[in-house]
Amino acid sequence: MSALHIDFTDFDKVVRDVRLELPGVLDASIRDMCALVMAEFCEETQAYRENITLNAGAGEFDLVSPHSDAIVIGVASIELNDQPVAPGDYRQSSPDLIEFAEMLKSDASAVVVLKPEDDATRAPKSILERWRQVIGLGVKSRFMLQPDLSWSNPNLGLQYRREYLHRVSAVAADVRNEFSVTRRGSSPHKINVYY
Repeated sequence: MSALHIDFTDFDKVVRDVRLELPGVLDASIRDMCALVMAEFCEETQAYRENITLNAGAGEFDLVSPHSDAIVIGVASIELNDQPVAPGDYRQSSPDLIEFAEMLKSDASAVVVLKPEDDATRAPKSILERWRQVIGLGVKSRFMLQPDLSWSNPNLGLQYRREYLHRVSAVAADVRNEFSVTRRGSSPHKINVYY
């Protein structure tokens, strides 16, 4: 098994980013909320993926996360003998269990989709660094939408929630397209660097 995510980091940078807008919220509470938002983000975007090996000699596999504070929520793809296995050739009876029609005669490689557990204290560094601002928007919106507290701000909370959901949708689209964009033609507008 080759791990894609080998570097992990805590949520301290997100805590620093959002602390000023959440007066009265303890850093520990912000860290807890970061874990919840990170789990939601990874479930919605499916950006947290890892390669695992399915060993020959079995037809049913419990998909176990290679990381102690993450759980498997699905399968992105499976390859057997360097050929993609179609979803119809295996059955996924739950997020972390797959069954093949026949016992595997050789090892297969699966890309599984993960999400951190709700009480995780760290996250993949590459994901958190790339989308730290998105996670921060989710954290701020959740706190600000809590009623009747010193940090409550429903209007700003709703604005942050809309922006968070919009950006999560954009990340999910990037992941579905495997982070590639194809452009054709030219822009209908001339771009002026002065405005």
